[in-house]
Amino acid sequence: MELTALLEMIGTAIPILLIVVAVAFVGMLAAAAAASIHQFKRNNAAPVQTVDARLISRRVKLHTGGRPAGGLTGQVAGQADTYYATFETAEAGRMEFYLQQSEYTRLKEGDRGKLTFQGSRYLGFARPGDPPDAPDPQSR
Repeated sequence: MELTALLEMIGTAIPILLIVVAVAFVGMLAAAAAASIHQFKRNNAAPVQTVDARLISRRVKLHTGGRPAGGLTGQVAGQADTYYATFETAEAGRMEFYLQQSEYTRLKEGDRGKLTFQGSRYLGFARPGDPPDAPDPQSR
């Protein structure tokens, strides 16, 4: 095979490869969006439930990377960690929910109270002794 024929084949293959990669990327984005919309609709269709529960664990998923935000905090500009809490109920067993940071810091492992949720959406957790007129932390 001549060098020119080889270069011509490579020149034809690169645009085709780029198109295949672009189509695969768009397909993955579309699949992720469809899954997110499906979960949103399932949560909206589920009843709001309030059950007795105990907080059995909390965890943080750290998202690292980016540029330093400055100072000595160790924080990164644009960093957005994800907060989760696992509750145990007699009715549904263990359930893990995504939380806002303010709610995550308010709760402690071992807390007992009333868990309110809709499908996989966390709506709140009220411990005995919490003020009844306390603002909903999720509404901020």
